[in-house]
Amino acid sequence: MEFHGLKFTSPALAVLDLIPRHGGNAIDEALRRRVVTLPQLWRALELTPGRRGNSLRRALLEDSRDLPWSEAERLLHRHLRAGEYPWPFVTNHPFTLTDGRRIYFDAAIRELRLGFEADGYEHHGPRAAFERDRDRDSDLAAQGWASHRFTAAFLQHRPEETRSRMTSIIKHRIRELGL
Repeated sequence: MEFHGLKFTSPALAVLDLIPRHGGNAIDEALRRRVVTLPQLWRALELTPGRRGNSLRRALLEDSRDLPWSEAERLLHRHLRAGEYPWPFVTNHPFTLTDGRRIYFDAAIRELRLGFEADGYEHHGPRAAFERDRDRDSDLAAQGWASHRFTAAFLQHRPEETRSRMTSIIKHRIRELGL
């Protein structure tokens, strides 16, 4: 980028430069903070062909198509994409709790009023987070939504069981709603 004759790197290129060292976390953090958009990242990659590490960058950008906000969410989205479900899932789905707080499902199937969460210990381990998560889940249930949590470790180390459970949860929810 150029501004008054001075050349600067773009935020998208800076994120791409961080990928070899930080992997998908560089993309996730930038998207969560709304510093860049996925199309801007793709454009920056197109403008820098032949760079070492571009195959990794391209693979991670492709894997970011559902706009994960963390590595755990990236895994959750991968598992949901691998399943063949009758309804599509949406990511970072906004929802308003009864007290007016705005929350976001990591992934949701709106037609089933079903949400999935990918919980890492870093953000969900402290007591306050534990309490907040339980309060949120009971509020969602009171509004007719079902929310299911998977730990990041479970998503990463038990992929077959993760997908099997997701399929069972979805099938159960379909029966529960009479669809």
